[in-house]
Amino acid sequence: MLLSMLDERDRLMVALREAREEVQLTRTRLAEVERERDALQAQIASTIPKDLAECIKELTKAKEELKQRMDEILELKAERNNTRVSKLFLFQMRFWFAFNNPSPPPLQKRL
Repeated sequence: MLLSMLDERDRLMVALREAREEVQLTRTRLAEVERERDALQAQIASTIPKDLAECIKELTKAKEELKQRMDEILELKAERNNTRVSKLFLFQMRFWFAFNNPSPPPLQKRL
Protein backbone atom coordinates (compact mmCIF):
# COMPACT_ATOMS: atom_id res chain seq x y z
CA MET A 1 0.00 0.00 0.00
CA LEU A 2 2.78 2.39 0.87
CA LEU A 3 4.47 1.48 -2.36
CA SER A 4 1.38 2.24 -4.41
CA MET A 5 0.98 5.58 -2.62
CA LEU A 6 4.59 6.43 -3.46
CA ASP A 7 4.02 5.42 -7.08
CA GLU A 8 0.88 7.54 -7.18
CA ARG A 9 2.77 10.47 -5.67
CA ASP A 10 5.56 10.10 -8.26
CA ARG A 11 3.01 9.97 -11.06
CA LEU A 12 1.27 13.08 -9.71
CA MET A 13 4.62 14.87 -9.36
CA VAL A 14 5.47 14.07 -12.97
CA ALA A 15 2.03 15.29 -14.07
CA LEU A 16 2.50 18.46 -11.98
CA ARG A 17 5.94 19.09 -13.52
CA GLU A 18 4.51 18.58 -17.03
CA ALA A 19 1.61 20.90 -16.25
CA ARG A 20 4.00 23.57 -14.94
CA GLU A 21 6.15 23.25 -18.07
CA GLU A 22 3.04 23.54 -20.24
CA VAL A 23 1.91 26.61 -18.29
CA GLN A 24 5.38 28.15 -18.73
CA LEU A 25 5.30 27.46 -22.50
CA THR A 26 1.81 28.93 -22.69
CA ARG A 27 2.92 32.06 -20.83
CA THR A 28 5.92 32.42 -23.15
CA ARG A 29 3.70 32.03 -26.20
CA LEU A 30 1.21 34.51 -24.73
CA ALA A 31 3.99 37.07 -24.25
CA GLU A 32 5.11 36.57 -27.86
CA VAL A 33 1.57 36.95 -29.16
CA GLU A 34 1.05 40.10 -27.08
CA ARG A 35 4.26 41.62 -28.48
CA GLU A 36 3.14 40.70 -32.00
CA ARG A 37 -0.30 42.21 -31.34
CA ASP A 38 1.25 45.44 -30.03
CA ALA A 39 3.51 45.68 -33.08
CA LEU A 40 0.57 45.15 -35.44
CA GLN A 41 -1.54 47.71 -33.58
CA ALA A 42 1.29 50.23 -33.84
CA GLN A 43 1.62 49.50 -37.55
CA ILE A 44 -2.12 49.90 -38.07
CA ALA A 45 -2.17 53.11 -36.04
CA SER A 46 0.58 54.60 -38.19
CA THR A 47 -0.92 53.40 -41.49
CA ILE A 48 -4.61 54.16 -41.05
CA PRO A 49 -4.33 57.95 -40.71
CA LYS A 50 -2.42 58.14 -44.01
CA ASP A 51 -4.89 55.88 -45.81
CA LEU A 52 -7.83 57.65 -44.23
CA ALA A 53 -6.50 61.05 -45.29
CA GLU A 54 -6.01 59.76 -48.85
CA CYS A 55 -9.52 58.33 -48.92
CA ILE A 56 -11.00 61.59 -47.65
CA LYS A 57 -9.04 63.53 -50.26
CA GLU A 58 -10.25 61.23 -53.07
CA LEU A 59 -13.82 61.41 -51.78
CA THR A 60 -13.72 65.21 -51.71
CA LYS A 61 -12.37 65.26 -55.25
CA ALA A 62 -15.09 62.87 -56.43
CA LYS A 63 -17.78 64.99 -54.76
CA GLU A 64 -16.49 68.10 -56.49
CA GLU A 65 -16.42 66.34 -59.87
CA LEU A 66 -19.95 65.09 -59.28
CA LYS A 67 -21.12 68.61 -58.43
CA GLN A 68 -19.51 69.97 -61.61
CA ARG A 69 -21.16 67.26 -63.72
CA MET A 70 -24.53 67.95 -62.11
CA ASP A 71 -24.12 71.66 -62.87
CA GLU A 72 -23.27 70.82 -66.49
CA ILE A 73 -26.36 68.61 -66.73
CA LEU A 74 -28.55 71.39 -65.35
CA GLU A 75 -27.07 73.86 -67.84
CA LEU A 76 -27.66 71.47 -70.73
CA LYS A 77 -31.25 70.87 -69.64
CA ALA A 78 -31.86 74.62 -69.40
CA GLU A 79 -30.28 75.10 -72.82
CA ARG A 80 -32.49 72.36 -74.28
CA ASN A 81 -35.60 73.95 -72.76
CA ASN A 82 -34.58 77.36 -74.11
CA THR A 83 -34.14 75.85 -77.57
CA ARG A 84 -37.61 74.29 -77.42
CA VAL A 85 -39.14 77.55 -76.27
CA SER A 86 -37.31 79.44 -79.01
CA LYS A 87 -38.50 77.01 -81.68
CA LEU A 88 -42.07 77.21 -80.41
CA PHE A 89 -41.89 81.00 -80.30
CA LEU A 90 -40.48 81.11 -83.85
CA PHE A 91 -43.24 78.79 -85.08
CA GLN A 92 -45.90 80.96 -83.42
CA MET A 93 -44.39 84.13 -84.89
CA ARG A 94 -44.39 82.64 -88.40
CA PHE A 95 -47.97 81.51 -87.98
CA TRP A 96 -49.01 84.92 -86.64
CA PHE A 97 -47.17 86.73 -89.46
CA ALA A 98 -48.71 84.48 -92.11
CA PHE A 99 -52.16 84.95 -90.61
CA ASN A 100 -51.89 88.75 -90.30
CA ASN A 101 -50.09 89.40 -93.60
CA PRO A 102 -51.79 87.53 -96.37
CA SER A 103 -49.57 86.95 -99.32
CA PRO A 104 -50.05 89.33 -102.28
CA PRO A 105 -51.77 87.95 -105.35
CA PRO A 106 -49.42 86.46 -107.91
CA LEU A 107 -48.20 88.80 -110.64
CA GLN A 108 -49.72 88.29 -114.07
CA LYS A 109 -47.45 87.77 -116.97
CA ARG A 110 -47.16 90.69 -119.29
CA LEU A 111 -47.61 90.02 -122.88
